[in-house]
Amino acid sequence: MMMYRCLISLSLIGIIGGCSPSDGDSKPEIETNESGVVAAPEIMPDTEIFLARLSIDGDILSLATPHNVTTHVGYDNQPYFLPEKATFLYSSQGQSGKTDIWSFDIHRTEKTQITFSTDVSEYSPRLTPDGKFLSYIQENVAGDVTQVYKQPLSGGDGEAVIGFAPLGYYAWNRDGSKLAVFYRSEPATLYVVDVVSGEQTLISENIGRGLYALNDGATALFTTLRDDGGTQVNKLDFESLNVTPLFPLVGQSQDYVILPPTGPDGHQGFFSAEGDVIYYRESEDPKEDWRPVAELSAHGLNNITRMAVSDNGVWLAIVAEARG
Repeated sequence: MMMYRCLISLSLIGIIGGCSPSDGDSKPEIETNESGVVAAPEIMPDTEIFLARLSIDGDILSLATPHNVTTHVGYDNQPYFLPEKATFLYSSQGQSGKTDIWSFDIHRTEKTQITFSTDVSEYSPRLTPDGKFLSYIQENVAGDVTQVYKQPLSGGDGEAVIGFAPLGYYAWNRDGSKLAVFYRSEPATLYVVDVVSGEQTLISENIGRGLYALNDGATALFTTLRDDGGTQVNKLDFESLNVTPLFPLVGQSQDYVILPPTGPDGHQGFFSAEGDVIYYRESEDPKEDWRPVAELSAHGLNNITRMAVSDNGVWLAIVAEARG
């Protein structure tokens, strides 16, 4: 068990200086068509999903040794924990080269395939706010039209939620009437789309892939890319569409995870990562510094990118490249 008291975690700096930037969703190059729409990538990184038990008690974080739970050659990424369950969804690449949605049951240590596609891919699994549908990004055969789809949890065919495309990532508001979406332009842009009318409102340009709804369903966090290579986290109000800048991510990371509120004052904590090191901050206060809390190279993890945490704060899923 690795334990780090956040108040003294800066003592790790001497051990972890010189971490390199990482990007588990990075592609060899980006191409656009005549309309400036980003073409579908042909090569995906070989990433795995590691799972670790997490404990947050005041200013003390403890993280058990992470274990590779996907153990699969190819792309395994975008974990999303189901509410109130020790199960996460994720996107996994099959023999056809396309990706499907799978689930992993932690207690049973079982993987289950949910979508079955040989000529199209599904990404970014979520549940709709009413909990009745699985939502995801689905691409067409050419990969140039990517839309938000949903299908009943009880089974059945999926259908497009909105006609706006091509999209990369998305976040639902509280009642499912609006979607904040990553539009695959160059540079990428953030829109809010009314699900019923289809009306689209441009919110921000030059955004990153870190787009997540907060638990209240009234707000979402998204990232913008800075000229210096860094990434800024911002808050979007779904009702007013106002944007509030919050804090930068660590180093040149594009990824972060929102932790359940902790402590008597209900601070909303965050993890981010660079190289093989996980960093922590306990609030949205832009004056607060990121603090290193876990260095995971000794446990076979390299280039940590995406992370996801269960809503009870017990499990942390970590996307990384496995060291050979």
